[in-house]
This record gives sequence, structure tokens and C-alpha cells, in this order.
Amino acid sequence: PAPGKTAYLKGSSYTLTDGVYWSYLDYSTFRHRYRIGDYNNLPQAERACKGRSACKGITEIRPNLFTLFRDDKPIFSSTRRSYFRGGPAVNKYSYETTSEDSGGVSQDLPDWTAELMVESI
Repeated sequence: PAPGKTAYLKGSSYTLTDGVYWSYLDYSTFRHRYRIGDYNNLPQAERACKGRSACKGITEIRPNLFTLFRDDKPIFSSTRRSYFRGGPAVNKYSYETTSEDSGGVSQDLPDWTAELMVESI
């Protein structure tokens, strides 16, 4: 991190669902509930959150009950798990290249691969 700044890792693991990265943190919840309803399973809640730009996370209130939240700053909860909405999935690209030597003959360069992290559009 930059001088005087602190870096935090949100969550203890991550998953990729419907093109969005999600990380989760046990024993936590959020403060500001997004009051639009509750969901019976995590994939439903993730799809609902993905479709709302103000939605920043999901909390599993109890088994089979998930609620959306407008903030991503966790607070302690002895029984809940929070899911942080991350960024979109990225595409990886690789390619080979060739060049022409001074005699005008095409020649393969040594094999190499470049991976570019390009945000999906």
C-alpha cells in the first residue's frame, strides 16, 4: 500500500458467480440493509445484488435467508456470514508473434505467452 495507508483483504475466500467475483467473511454482517426483500438461496441473492448498482454485499441471516446490503464495511456477528460483491470477471488472452529477419524470411520467435487482464465489456 501507499505510505500511510492500510490494505485490507475483504473476505477469506472467493467465488465467481454469473460473471461477478464474490468473497465472504464468517462472523460478520453489514449495517445498511438494502430494503427490497429477502432471498431463499445465495444464487438468487447474488443475481439480485448484481442487478443493483447500490448493492455492495449480502448477508446470510440464517440458513436459507439472505439479505442485500448497501455498504461493504463488515461488523461482527456471532452467527452470520457476509458476502462482498467484487468486480466483473476478466478475460485472459494469449498470443504468439512472428517477425521477419533481415533477409525477408518469416521466422518464428521463441514461444511465449502474454496474459492480459482485460475487463469484460
